[in-house]
Amino acid sequence: MFDVFGKFDSTEELNKKAAQLLEEGKKDELYKLAEENGIDSVDVEDFEDDLYEELCTNRTAAVGRIEAEIAGLELEGAFKDYARLIEGMCVDNEKLCRQIMKSKYSLAEWLGSLVVLCWNKRFKVPKAILDHVKTEKGQWRGDLELGIPSKADVIDSALKYYEVTK
Repeated sequence: MFDVFGKFDSTEELNKKAAQLLEEGKKDELYKLAEENGIDSVDVEDFEDDLYEELCTNRTAAVGRIEAEIAGLELEGAFKDYARLIEGMCVDNEKLCRQIMKSKYSLAEWLGSLVVLCWNKRFKVPKAILDHVKTEKGQWRGDLELGIPSKADVIDSALKYYEVTK
């Protein structure tokens, strides 16, 4: 993840590198840059054809960054859902998009803080629910604690991590 061109600190830096590669005629490298940063190849084609002045906007760069990190971390399940939630938040939060692009932030670090949040939010599952839990080994026996944050908790956690005030 970010092995060829590195992790850019802003959309402006990413666009500057893209413009340089285009100007130098290094189209293969331009496509590698886009792939490494989660930018769609159609956007590269439009940039090459002068349909766009820049390769990406703050939003497409931030969503691309999250996509690249999802792929690099090989996320599945709830972690992938949480990352997708951040992508959705980018639609109408320009500051979040700019913050995501700062190289000091990483999806892995935020997800690590989310694990701590889950641990701190754990609760004892009521016996009335456990009575209906059957596993491969049969009926659940004993107590069980789970830590599942609400959607609001996840959103607050993301905004806090990326230092975005509401």
